[in-house]
Amino acid sequence: PRALGVTKNRFQGITWGETGIAVVSDFRWKDRSVKQYLFRTDRDNPDPKVLFEYSSENLYGLPGDFVTAPNARNRWVLLTGKDGSKLYLEGEGYSPEGNRPFLDEYDLKAAKTSRLWRADGVATYEQLVRVLEVDKKKELLTRIQGPKTFPNYFLRRIGSKEISPVELLEAC
Repeated sequence: PRALGVTKNRFQGITWGETGIAVVSDFRWKDRSVKQYLFRTDRDNPDPKVLFEYSSENLYGLPGDFVTAPNARNRWVLLTGKDGSKLYLEGEGYSPEGNRPFLDEYDLKAAKTSRLWRADGVATYEQLVRVLEVDKKKELLTRIQGPKTFPNYFLRRIGSKEISPVELLEAC
């Protein structure tokens, strides 16, 4: 056995990927600081790349959680783009206007995040249930509910305003 790397603060968790990467989180209680690092699993990580650093108490500044999906062995691993250069984040989207869940794309090469989808949050609350496909179809399974709308599941394509109701068993 060998050490994968060392975190600066107390280890909090790890999310494994299939493309030789892992996202490791650490936490410092004194100021509620969270850091997320990119670790390469094929080599030592004496100075891992910091992806995000934020306070766990600043809900408006949370970057989201890394999206995972089942692999061929039915293990949940980091969802990556086809070429392995992009990771995806989903979050509740806390804001002064209310909660507006989102899906972001994180480009590992450019170290930048871009927003792919955000719930409109006007008359209903739309929750991201699962990312179904990110490369070609760019499909999401969402759940929409409101004061006068019973919760229902919908298939949404990123970049399109059209949504279609689905039976849950078909989508998963």
